[in-house]
Parts: sequence; C-alpha cells; structure tokens
Amino acid sequence: MNQSCVRALARAARAIALTAVVTGFGASALAAQGATGKLEGRVFDQNQQPVANAQIVIEGTSFATTANPQGYYFFNGVPAGVYSVRFAYIGYKAVRVEGLRIVSGQTITLDRPLEATNVELQEITVVGAENALVPRDQVATKQLVDGTFTDNLPVDRIGAVFALQPGVMANSTGSSLSVRGGRPDENATYIDGVPVQPGNRGTGAGRDIPTLQVGTNAFEDASITTGAASAEFGNAQGGIIAITTKTGGQRFSGNIGFETDEFSGLRNSSGFNRIQASLGGPITKQLTFFVGSVLEGSRGGNAGFDGYLDPVWAPVSVDTTFTIAQGTGANADSVVLPVFNYAVITGSCDAPWVANAADPEIRNNFGEDCLENRNPFSPNSSGQLTGKLNYSFGQGSRLSATYIGSQNLNRGQRGTDGTRGVTNRNNVAILNWNQVLSRSSDKAIALDASISYQWDRSIDALITAESEKDTRDPFGGFMISGFDYEFDFDDFEVNDELVKNFRTLDPTKPLTIHDRFNTQELLARPGRPGSIGNPGSVGAFGAAPAFLNTAFENRFIARATLDWQLDRFNRVKIGGQYIDSELGTYNVGASTVGFGDIFLAEPTQYNVFVEDRLDLGDVVLVGGVRYDYYDVGASKWKDFPRISSAPGFSEENLDNFLEDFTSHDYVSPHIQVAFPVTERTNFRLSYAQQVQAPDFSVLLGGSNTDLSITNTNQTFGTDLDFGRTVTFEFGFRHAFSDDMVLDVAVFNKDQLSNAAGRLVDLVDPRTNNTTKIRVQTNQDFGNTRGLDLRLDRRIGTIFNGVFAYSYQDARSTGSDPFTFINFGSRITSS
Repeated sequence: MNQSCVRALARAARAIALTAVVTGFGASALAAQGATGKLEGRVFDQNQQPVANAQIVIEGTSFATTANPQGYYFFNGVPAGVYSVRFAYIGYKAVRVEGLRIVSGQTITLDRPLEATNVELQEITVVGAENALVPRDQVATKQLVDGTFTDNLPVDRIGAVFALQPGVMANSTGSSLSVRGGRPDENATYIDGVPVQPGNRGTGAGRDIPTLQVGTNAFEDASITTGAASAEFGNAQGGIIAITTKTGGQRFSGNIGFETDEFSGLRNSSGFNRIQASLGGPITKQLTFFVGSVLEGSRGGNAGFDGYLDPVWAPVSVDTTFTIAQGTGANADSVVLPVFNYAVITGSCDAPWVANAADPEIRNNFGEDCLENRNPFSPNSSGQLTGKLNYSFGQGSRLSATYIGSQNLNRGQRGTDGTRGVTNRNNVAILNWNQVLSRSSDKAIALDASISYQWDRSIDALITAESEKDTRDPFGGFMISGFDYEFDFDDFEVNDELVKNFRTLDPTKPLTIHDRFNTQELLARPGRPGSIGNPGSVGAFGAAPAFLNTAFENRFIARATLDWQLDRFNRVKIGGQYIDSELGTYNVGASTVGFGDIFLAEPTQYNVFVEDRLDLGDVVLVGGVRYDYYDVGASKWKDFPRISSAPGFSEENLDNFLEDFTSHDYVSPHIQVAFPVTERTNFRLSYAQQVQAPDFSVLLGGSNTDLSITNTNQTFGTDLDFGRTVTFEFGFRHAFSDDMVLDVAVFNKDQLSNAAGRLVDLVDPRTNNTTKIRVQTNQDFGNTRGLDLRLDRRIGTIFNGVFAYSYQDARSTGSDPFTFINFGSRITSS
C-alpha cells in the first residue's frame, strides 16, 4: 500500500487540471477496458415510428446491418476510433453522421430520424455527431483519455495524463502510478486487449523489467479503471490500464513534431530533444495501416538553479603513472596506478579555480568545455515504435497485427574504473482475430481471439572504452544503436547449468566475471585473504572494476472470448487466457557471490471467466465470476536457506535439498450496477474481489542462495499466495447539461495478504538451533477509504476543461515488500 499509515489530502493541487486546446476531442470520464466498443440505437421516422429494415453502415469498414421491426440496431466489436455512419432506406433521405467516436469498452448510442421523401435519388444529408461528454452506461469509475487530445497536450507520456485523474497518484518522476492507495506494481496494463506487464515487476531482488511504453502519437484511446474491475480483466489489485493503438483510417493522415530546450542556454537546459512522427491510412478499401515513432534524447542532466557554482570534475587524461608492488615477495606482481588530470565539466571556466590557475593546462581546462549547469558525459535516450495492420471482412470480422517496441538507455559519467550503462528493451507482437459467427438485427455471436509474444531485456554493466567514447555527447542525446558492454547476457547466460552452479557453489564452475578460484587474480592482498566463495577485494586497490546485472523475460499469451448477444438486452461473455513465461536474473558481484542472486523460472498462469450484462434502458447490471491460477515453475531451498552447506549435501543428491513452489488459485466475484434517479442523474454501485499473482522477483529472490555466502540480513523469497483486494464503490453522476457533468465516487478498499518481509523462526540443520530468517510472507494488510470528484466542462469544440479532486486515507503495515525488513526488523526491545 502506498502512503502507509498516513492521512493525506491526496494531490488536491496537482489534480486540478484545466486544459484548453484547439481540437475537437477531449478527455472524458469514460469506461474502457477492451480494445473495441459497441454502437447501438434506433432508426425512426418524423412521427417517431420505427423504420424496420433500415440499412446502417459504418463507412470504411465491413460493419453493416439492418434495423429490426422496432427500429433497433447494434454493432459489437467496433475498434475504437472516429467514424462516419450511414443510414438509408427506400423512400427516405439517406443521412451520414460524421465524427462519431467509438470508445473502447463502452456502449455508444446513436439514434437517427429519417425524413420521408417521394424522390428516391437524393443527396446524402451530412450531420455532425454529438459525442456525449459522459456515456450513460458507466458502471464503475474509469477515466479515459483520447489519443488525439493527448498528442496536443504538453506531455510526453501517457502516464502524465493519467496522473491528473482523480484517484491516481504518480511518483516524483512520473514513472509509476498508485491507484487509490495501492502499491505502484498493483496495476495491470492491457494493449489491444492483451496484458503486457512482466511477471518480474521490480519490487524484489535483482533487476526489474520496466513496463512497455507506447508513444503519445500511437494510441487511439487509453483508460484507467480506478473502481471495481469487471471479471474479464484481472491480475491487478489496483487499476486496470487499457491502451488501444491506432489502426489508420480511410484517409491518409500523419504528423511530425520536434521539441528542444537547446535554445535556453547551458545554464537553463539539459540538451533535451524530442522527435515524433506518424502516418496512417488505407492500403486497400478494407486494409489499413498505421506506423508511429517517438525518439527522445537528453545530452545530460541539469544541475539546477546556480548549480554551476558547485563544480564537478571528471578525469579526462593521464598525467603520470606509478608502478607499485602488490606484495613483498621476490616474485610479487606489480600494478600500474594512473594519476589523472581532472577537468571541470559542470561549472564555469570563468571561475577563479580555472581562470586564475597557475598551470596553463588547468587554465585551459585540459581542452574540455565548461558546460555551466549541464552534466555532460551522462546522456539518456528513449524511443517507442508502433506499427499496425488492420483488415476488415465479412459482417464486422477483422484481423490485425501489431508490433510495439520501446527502449531506454542511460549512461553514467566517466569513472577511473569504467563507465556504467543501462539498457531496457521491451517488445510486444500481437495478432488479433475477431470473427462474427452469426448475427441478425438483434442477435450476434462472435469470437474474439488474440495471441501475443513478448520479450524484454534489461542490463546494467560497464560499457567498453570505445562505446564510452562514442556516446559521450551523441547528436541530440539520441542513442539509437545502444551500448557495447564489457560483459553482457552471453557471458553469463541464465540457464539450468548456471543455476545449478550457484546452488552447488562449486568453485571450479564460473559464477562471477572474475574467476573465483584463480587466487593469483582474485585473493585479497597478503594478510587479508578471503574464502573461495568470497575472495574479497581484487589486488590492493579495492573491488573488481566490473559488474553485471541482467534480467530477461519471454511471454507467450493466448486469449479468447466468446461474445454472445442473446437479445437486445442480454449480452454474455465467456473467455479465458493462458500465459507461458520464462524469466531469469543474474545479479552477482564481479568477484564474489556473496549476497548475489541467480534465478530462473518458467511461470504458468491462466484464468477463465463468465460475465453477463443486462442493458434495461438506463439500468445496467453486470455480474461475473473469474477463476485465476498461477504456478511459478521453479524450485527453492527446502525448509531452511541452506543447499550446498547443508549436512549430507553432495552434487548428486541436490534434489533432496530442494522443493517446488506451490501452485495457487482463486475464485473472485464481480458485480456492477448503474441506474437512473432522474433524467440527468445516475447512481452506480460496484463490488469486486481482485487478485494478483505476486511479483515473481519477490518470491524467487534468494530462493537459490545459500546462507553460507550471505547472512541473516539477506531476505529470502519463499512460496507466496495471491495478493487480494476487496473493493466497494458507490458513485453518482449528474449532467447539468450535455456539456457539463459532475462525477463523485466514494470507495473502500481492503488490501489482504500482500507480500511483506517478516522475521520467521526456522531451524538451522547445521546447528539444530532456531534462527530468525528474513523471508517474504503474505502478511501485509491495509485499508484505504476516500472520495474522488471530477467535473467536466466543454465549451463548443475548442475547449475542454477538467477539475479533479481526491481525498484518501490509506493505512497499512507496509508500503512495499521490504518496509518491515528495512525498518521494523531492525528495532530491538530492551
């Protein structure tokens, strides 16, 4: 839970967001989770009589239908976007409604009168769609942001817009979101209906896998559910984030944008540059495409106000060297110690320690530029790429193929022993297939299926001297090709053999960058020898000048939903999802395995759900049940964190000292109700038990680590059940007019069985004594109560304003799995 034991007025000032942009679209408090929406309505004549068999076509797609005898029509599974809808029937003047926005996961109502005429051949009447500020069928608090609107705002991340929504709090960097007091890793992210969050969410040991980023110019709409989620979407205790990528359209469109702060001068800029471009349109009548990219770079950070008065030096050249013996023996090796020249890199060359220096080389700053407030040699760069093909056929069926990739690169300043570089890469490939199996004017059956392959890589290590030189000051701060590393994934591939070597601690097997068994290379200087497992420092001058920290994850996802519109009022969904993953982490020192971590797992997750939605006019009732299962697909130390140091151990009987993690499952109910009180006021109630598989890095961290190479300050992962949150919400919405809507929600969330480190008494098999071991448990509990308020105001087509306010009272026993470990476990009583 976020904000443990803190009573706070949550973000009152920050959440007041009034925005004016010259655009026809705005952000509304809409509900959206899936990648498609529903369009329905009635066709009638001037006397309000139904026009049976009227033809309704969504232009530029394969969606076409006829009205039933009551004049009712509908389309399920319409991709989010802006469309023109054509109404026609013999004896009536045809009408085209333009600019109708279909919202993901939402039902849009479009009723249309037709004018009778004696002349059959008439020009089509064109009218503009009146998009509702807030749809009528909102059954839980969900906020939606339109992609075109976001691309016109001065933001470069989707999360920056979500952070302005009531009930959502961003951290200081805006990189993570907390929903109604929950932990930042409790949210689930779906792109085009497919989950993309990694199993390694980064709250445990080793390297984390950052979540994929989508460019602000590449999504049609995005939503965040802060209330109780439906049964269809899960593996989240906090919010459900859903992003629908653009599909292109029947007209070519695109944009190019450029931002920079280079003109602000060295004292007021960081060398920031951002380029974005997109293009979409038709390939054939039913095949469309979209491609979009964003490239962002910063040539260095900024030291802040008057930061140049506190200079920073960096080694730029070697002045001289000294040769020093490593020992006193006749055959002792020697080491060459360089003495560097240091230049001012952040600061002013007019400062007296430069301008008035006696040495002319110092006065010249050794040929280096003084960059005032800039932090040179520390560029960072990021980029996103999105591509999509969409093909429509039949009576609303479609196929789409999507690729999304994102990359983040950061490097440190030059050091005497090397330069650090961090690379994070995320890749997602999605194939969506929606097949209409049967449909009539008021019934339909469709199959919505998706498969996805996702692969993520993260590395933190020293880059080569050549790579360091090439990336000191890249053009615009852009580093597209990435770094070359001294050591990378190929040097220590996380596989079964490496995990076995870590468990057995065979000193002849490679585990660290520097050979632990080569005492000539690794043992500490005379008088300070280390063990074979922990040789200590390298030579006489400190730790080994190298390190390697990697993480990888591959996921295959299959998802299918049978969508059955039984009649005009009743819609049933039955579906499931299967995830097969492989993930691993290497986090070991250059010369010691002490406090290190290596793990490899093949998690399996699946869920099935059934959901029934009743639309009885303005009364909407949604009920569902969801079943979740997960198995981490790995083994760990048995009973006590000893493997190779346990009595009776040998490499041949390794399996006797290991046990498999336990699989877990859970059944959760979900109920949502919305009903009108007056013509302009709606109430809603929602209740859900939401479960989430634990962060796999939490339960796997330390699962292969032997106590002999660490101590009891190490936190050991162990078997964990689902984290659970019980959410209840009551809300109402009042429309003062079609252009002004007030929404208020009151909620209560009980967080149950979250991951939390605790001191647990375990019997050490070597001593037969009870030892307090720090292990992860499901013993964090908390409660959050609060109120969210949102006021939407629209003036014409050029202004859309939002006022948002949140109050939260969040209390728990921990803000993350290590709160107690880092604080409470170190308090002793006298």
